[in-house]
Amino acid sequence: TEKTLVVTSVNDVQVVDDIPSEELLKHDLSVDVICTPTRVIRVPDARPKPTGIYWDLLSPEKLSQVRVLQRLKASIEEK
Repeated sequence: TEKTLVVTSVNDVQVVDDIPSEELLKHDLSVDVICTPTRVIRVPDARPKPTGIYWDLLSPEKLSQVRVLQRLKASIEEK
């Protein structure tokens, strides 16, 4: 949901000030909090979170590698 915090840990040198929105893809997820060895950064104005799985972006190869996604897709298709 939109209320779910997305938190990541990275090295200080991996933090950038901004990523232009035109460089982000449909499946890219912005984070709400970044933790580095020296600081905790709260990210303002995060992008809206996805509302589900983008099945059209999953290749058959990737789907075959992730068993839980296989089961979820099969469950959805049964309905």
